Amino acid sequence: MKGHGLVVSVVGRLFPWRAVVLPWLASRLVVDLAMLVGASSLFGSALPWSSGFTGWDFGWYRQIAEVGYGAPPVSGVQSPWPFFPFFPGVVRVGDWLGMPSGLTAFLVNHVVFLVALGGVHRLASRHLRGSAARLSVWALVLFPGSVSFSLGYPSAIFLAASVWAFWCLEERHDLGAAALGVVVTMVRPNGLLVVAAMGLFVLRSPGLAQLRRAVLIATPSALAIGVWCLQVDRWSGDPFAFWTSKASWDELTMLELVRTHDHAGLVHVAMAAVVAVVILLAWRRLPLAWLVMVAAYLVPPGLFAVVGLGRYANESFPVAIAAGDVLDRCSTKVRGMVLAASTCGLVSFSVMVVRYHFVP
Repeated sequence: MKGHGLVVSVVGRLFPWRAVVLPWLASRLVVDLAMLVGASSLFGSALPWSSGFTGWDFGWYRQIAEVGYGAPPVSGVQSPWPFFPFFPGVVRVGDWLGMPSGLTAFLVNHVVFLVALGGVHRLASRHLRGSAARLSVWALVLFPGSVSFSLGYPSAIFLAASVWAFWCLEERHDLGAAALGVVVTMVRPNGLLVVAAMGLFVLRSPGLAQLRRAVLIATPSALAIGVWCLQVDRWSGDPFAFWTSKASWDELTMLELVRTHDHAGLVHVAMAAVVAVVILLAWRRLPLAWLVMVAAYLVPPGLFAVVGLGRYANESFPVAIAAGDVLDRCSTKVRGMVLAASTCGLVSFSVMVVRYHFVP
């Protein structure tokens, strides 16, 4: 009984009901129901993990999980090579357990998103007062880009690994930070930006001990990416096939968006504009390493790959914490209006993704 009580106590501290579980539950009900309604005319009575929840890039992740990366990439032809192996590995485990791949992704992402929110709340609580930390969670779950956490994307894993890695850094659990750095790196190649920001966070205090600590934290991720490059070279003949093959994707640049007024691109830019305002209003309260991470993660796609900006912004935990700080300084009325408007945007974007084929 004592052991059971200890587990309940630990879980309660990590995932407080009002601050973490309730926002998670409410937002996923909103997103999942909106997507089911939006997809109903397209997929009839399809189950959630076999309808719009597993569209877009999940097809590539499923292919990797089932048959691997296949033949070397061909110029001008899209292929699975840009996608990193961690998420397909998770899907493959589900296959071994006899679960449909879409169901595995659906369940894992929902559970991991809850874990991520627990990390956002704990980290925000270290830098902001309690009300702002709770608002950080609500801002994250109700932002329109949070639809990606219900889809067959590795967004939830990326967010959870990065936010808990920084929490480990602040608690001086360097082994945990290093391990989570490997996870975030093997989820996406730009996970290295998170690891670099982790190193910068450690080096905010000069000294040989801090340099040694930064090197020890970053080395496992560097080794992981090195091993992956060797494996990719063995399979494809190009150690950077995950980078070079990405040229086959037709990305929408900011210049092209100005010329074409692409609807999906405009939606993503609108979300990015909100994020930019939030960061400008709160940057003094955020560690420099967080700001560098956000800039490195969002500015390049903001120029060269506009579609997806809303998703990338939601995967960056400093944005949520900054939003919590800004909302906490607003009146109750303004705060309610902002969150209500964001919820409407979330519902609209969820429907757009499945019914009108907007890229999340």
